[in-house]
Amino acid sequence: MCYIEAYSKEVNEVKVAILLSTYNGKKYIPEQIDSLLNQTFKDEITIFVRDDGSRDGSIDYLKGIQLEYNRNISVVEGDNIGPQRSFLHLIQLAPVADYYFYCDQDDIWKLDKIEKSVQYMEELEKPYKLYCSNYAVTDMDMNILQEEAINIVPEFRVLKALFYNLFPGCTMGFNQKLLMLLQKINLTNVMMHDSITLALAIAVGEVAYDNESTIYHRIHEENVVGIGHKKIKPMKWIREKSKLLIKGDDYDMSNLANQFLLVGQDLMDERCKEDLILLRDFKKSYKNTFLLLMHNDTNDAFGRTMLSIRCKILFHVF
Repeated sequence: MCYIEAYSKEVNEVKVAILLSTYNGKKYIPEQIDSLLNQTFKDEITIFVRDDGSRDGSIDYLKGIQLEYNRNISVVEGDNIGPQRSFLHLIQLAPVADYYFYCDQDDIWKLDKIEKSVQYMEELEKPYKLYCSNYAVTDMDMNILQEEAINIVPEFRVLKALFYNLFPGCTMGFNQKLLMLLQKINLTNVMMHDSITLALAIAVGEVAYDNESTIYHRIHEENVVGIGHKKIKPMKWIREKSKLLIKGDDYDMSNLANQFLLVGQDLMDERCKEDLILLRDFKKSYKNTFLLLMHNDTNDAFGRTMLSIRCKILFHVF
């Protein structure tokens, strides 16, 4: 367990915490850390790392950087539990700050990412705030494949965010109030940490979207999730889906919806509450299952993600 002392905030000082989960990423971590340490943001930045059981020297490198440059880098060592659970741990252990940023080990941030994100969030009026942006996609050698990966501004609705993971967490920033609400959600696993963060912000607060990219999102064969993880090996895919139909997923979307309602229903509008109640209760009757299948926000462009989501709803496997 990591204990973080509260800080005494100076006038006009804004404190930022970067939540970074690492796993055997020493090949890429130095470039990412360099982009974090050289941000144009002038106030305090803490890099809070949870290592997910690395065996390649990632931990030693991070601790060495902290000692060599005397920078605010804290490392918590843990067992290999996967990125979803690792980020849930980071949420629970996060140090005191005004704004938080999810961070992937193999990306590179543009140097004004934090400064720009904080400016956007400072201008939002509601208490629960989240910022997300476009992003550039690169190959493993940082050759740009797409200047802007998002071509159409997404529809910010809670079910759409939960099912289709509209933005990668590495583009997000959010404020302390939203983090504290996330900490009240009692779950040991989720589809992804970023989808629940965005969905909760949509449900209870305000989201700022920046159409300009703020990071270089690196794609390589070792990606655990994201764009680089979408190559399908047919036989492996069939085995995984067959096993899923028998055992179900490790996370429960009905329970997630219930948790959202428990922590935030007084902050939601009626449509959002109705959608979450439907998600909470979709396994209770065929009528509810059908209504969720027919809901506009569980539909998307035809493809494997849409088919997977609809099969999971139909067969109650998550």
